Amino acid sequence: MIMYAGQNNSGPLDDIWALDLTTNTWTDLTPASKPSARFFAPVVYDAANNRVTMFGGQGLIGFNSEVWVFDLWTKKWTPLAVSGTAPSQRGASAAVYDGANDRMVIFGGNDGVVRNDVWAVDNLSGTTTPVGPRVSSLELRSFPNPFNPRTMVEYVLPAAGRVTLRVYAPDGARVRSLVDEAQSAGAHHVTWDGRSDTGARAASGVYLLRVESADGSTTRKITLLK
Repeated sequence: MIMYAGQNNSGPLDDIWALDLTTNTWTDLTPASKPSARFFAPVVYDAANNRVTMFGGQGLIGFNSEVWVFDLWTKKWTPLAVSGTAPSQRGASAAVYDGANDRMVIFGGNDGVVRNDVWAVDNLSGTTTPVGPRVSSLELRSFPNPFNPRTMVEYVLPAAGRVTLRVYAPDGARVRSLVDEAQSAGAHHVTWDGRSDTGARAASGVYLLRVESADGSTTRKITLLK
């Protein structure tokens, strides 16, 4: 889970945090260079590029309509120069990421008047140049976790080579083979739909994700809820 900004008794905040739902551990991701402090700024997660996009919000000097991207690999914020007519400066909008059309869709908010308009920031993947992961060891994560009925599995390979990604039951029995092929270095993702290799729906419970490559192996627990 990614949490951005908000406010406390001292005023608006400018930090960004990650909560690992497997270990229940918070990590402060806040870089030195960042957007101005604000609250009521919606963020959406783009799994394909492993980053979050933030719109608007309310700060010490009022509302704004800025759009920023936070790259979760490099821990860097980048402002987006968005073309076209922009919505009014506002906070408290609702937002979702439309992955099929690579866009952030924004609804409503408050700019002094409660709004019910709908806007979109299109072509999010083309608005910045992804730096990509910089890793020296194998990485593995999934989102959401716990999940129902599917979860996005992300893994990063330090070098090109053959990789296997499988789901196991706690007793070691293989449930599903998700990847078994040669792949390039860098970030990859695949979805597990909660089914076994035979197509049967897996039972609720804890499962083990295991990725193996020439760089080693790593395992993560995931929980399927029904």
